[in-house]
Amino acid sequence: MVTARWLALARSRYATQVLAAALVGALVAVAVLLPRLQSAEVHLAALLLAFVMFPNAYVPPGTDAVYFTLTDGQVIGVEISLQSAAALLALPLLLATVAIVWLRPADAATVFGSMVTVICLAGAVLLFVFVFTGTRRRVLVTVSGGHE
Repeated sequence: MVTARWLALARSRYATQVLAAALVGALVAVAVLLPRLQSAEVHLAALLLAFVMFPNAYVPPGTDAVYFTLTDGQVIGVEISLQSAAALLALPLLLATVAIVWLRPADAATVFGSMVTVICLAGAVLLFVFVFTGTRRRVLVTVSGGHE
């Protein structure tokens, strides 16, 4: 009975260590492949914009920007710099996930699932904010003093 319990505990610790090692490997891979991931993110953003709302979304060759035309004919470009690439912004969350998984070995799958949920929710909120602020109508207000 004690042997079976220790075996189960050793297996769960081994699984936790494997998961933590895989997350550390993903962390290193993201850090090394950041420019490629940024380029992929730009092209993915253009594909998603073309699929969802703006069929004319495109990425000009040699740039890290997505351009699309609004319904009123105004062209808007969104540049995704290396400093604001999603892969770079996800590094702290990935590092926190490694720490949480390492410190709570019995609940690794639940913690990992929760972190994925938080990341996806944050991404959805950011996408909404970017689309809302990028497509709302801007009104120029001029104030005249009335004194001449």
